[in-house]
Amino acid sequence: MKQRVGDLFPRKWVNGQSLPGPLLVQLGEVEAATVHPRPGVEERAHVLRFEPIDHVTRKTIPLPGHERTPAGYGLVLTRRLAEQIAAAVGTDVLDDWKGRLVVFEPTTLNGKRVLTARKPKMASQDSAPSALDAEG
Repeated sequence: MKQRVGDLFPRKWVNGQSLPGPLLVQLGEVEAATVHPRPGVEERAHVLRFEPIDHVTRKTIPLPGHERTPAGYGLVLTRRLAEQIAAAVGTDVLDDWKGRLVVFEPTTLNGKRVLTARKPKMASQDSAPSALDAEG
């Protein structure tokens, strides 16, 4: 397999610029982390861990160019994204998110590429896989 720049310098967090299209994911834990939004600036943030899922086989898949910890890949939660996830899974109780499926999609908001979350297009969380899960 050919090596890419992202393999040498993996992104720590998934974001709207780094995700090429819709991605079905299984949610994990929410944790606190120190982030650096700008050089010289340090902030505490809430990070959601997740695993990318193949929408056909329902098996976990790698996310090239991104750093993966034993807890999964991470993204810094914004209030807007957290509210979208809560709506997609039907609860705002963070402990109830673990194991649930959502689709992350990049979109443009106020000229900036950001992530949105939605419920997968299937009858239920436990139904047979559908080609529409991540294709939108």
